[in-house]
Amino acid sequence: MNEIINALATKHSINKKLAEQVFDSPYFKLFEEIVSSTKIQPTFIASKLTEDLINLQRQGRDTTLLNENIVLDTFKRLDAGNIAKESLVLIFEKMMKKESKTIDEAIAALGIKPINEQELEGTIDKILEQNMSIIRSKGIASLGMLMGRCMSVLRGKANGEKINSILKQKLEQLLTSDTGLKT
Repeated sequence: MNEIINALATKHSINKKLAEQVFDSPYFKLFEEIVSSTKIQPTFIASKLTEDLINLQRQGRDTTLLNENIVLDTFKRLDAGNIAKESLVLIFEKMMKKESKTIDEAIAALGIKPINEQELEGTIDKILEQNMSIIRSKGIASLGMLMGRCMSVLRGKANGEKINSILKQKLEQLLTSDTGLKT
């Protein structure tokens, strides 16, 4: 058994604890299938299948409502860029609460249809405009607060790393173009 866990950890570049969790979970075979059919990081897949799904189960959610095809399809949609990383668990939860029968229903109910680059930048610009007084007083230190506001509006619609990257770039441009602002 230890050899299998060590091989799993080595093969997928995941730590031994996560490999053990995958091996001990009912999702071992599914994990291998998702890893082989997507370009998603194995660590991310393992944590969603073990930690997040187990967490939902502990909250009384019904994991039997998520069959392997649904889970695999959801990860494939993530891989194709049709949903954001942040929306994966939201979709699972919606289905496990019997609020949606299909992934499409869950996506529609959650309002997490991904937005294009132009919409993303427009939303970030609006948030920057609405918070100019804070930006003027805190400068670059306002980034964390601004990121929180962006995520409250954009969660599930765009990748958090992408939001952060665009926000940081726009904030730096704003701060350098207006010499009256703190940097």
